[in-house]
Amino acid sequence: MDWWVLLVAALTGCCAGALIGMVGVGGIIIVPVLIQLPGISTKTAIASAMFSYMFVGIGGSIAFARNGSINWPSTAWMGLGSLVAAFLGSFTLTYFPEDVLKTVLYGFMLFSSIIAVCKSLSKENKEEGEGVGEEELHEGQQSSMEPNERDEVPPLGSSGWDRLSVDTFIGRLSRVAIGAVAGFGSALTGTSGPVVLLPILLLLRWDVMESLGSAQVLQVPIALAATVANICLPEMESYIDFELGSCIAAGLTPCAFIGAYLAHKIKPQRLTLIVALTLVTAALALLTKEIVTNNSSS
Repeated sequence: MDWWVLLVAALTGCCAGALIGMVGVGGIIIVPVLIQLPGISTKTAIASAMFSYMFVGIGGSIAFARNGSINWPSTAWMGLGSLVAAFLGSFTLTYFPEDVLKTVLYGFMLFSSIIAVCKSLSKENKEEGEGVGEEELHEGQQSSMEPNERDEVPPLGSSGWDRLSVDTFIGRLSRVAIGAVAGFGSALTGTSGPVVLLPILLLLRWDVMESLGSAQVLQVPIALAATVANICLPEMESYIDFELGSCIAAGLTPCAFIGAYLAHKIKPQRLTLIVALTLVTAALALLTKEIVTNNSSS
């Protein structure tokens, strides 16, 4: 493979890594860029990108763990579901048509992200409408409360929402199901785990920082399962290009630390809005690409 192709892949990885670390969404730009380069098919781009997400997942997980932004019990159960589903997603990529599944997936992303944007804007406007005097009046009272008590509805990742607590069977099963959806969708489309996972978590009103932290971790089992599938299944052994994937990872991983640093400097409510708007934009872009591709091939 030409050196300039690998350089473009690394630079694309840099941009994607910073976005993944900051708002969780960046992997969507990798495959569209790679397939424009000579000698790279769509399936090679997807398989090589999935391989690179293992490294950015490890880097992003370290960055968020250092700031205490990962709910490990919930993330572990989601990781279990994503591990199996990502393998099945890679297998499905070979044997089933992608267009219908992708359209449904991107449509769900768009729907859930729009709801998250509306909720975020509503809450932000409500907060801005409160007077400064009222904020000072409740400041001392709020400081004595636990973080989950300040929220209108405790995040799903905490034990405050007893109906879906991680300590219950239903709670664990729901997390496995969420991870399975994220793993299957990510492996099928060649996007990093956060692209599929974050709309679900924001819709369920997880804390935005915990959502980003969990999304970073889930990239590792999803990418690992997809890579194993590409190596072990005879039908897929020619898809992955480790040289290309390594160059992508070289750009992704260090820039993920930069993005994670910036994420922890932004007000949580504002970060929620930024993430949700980014997801809406990503879903629109993916849907548009899918529609154009289907129309041109028909």
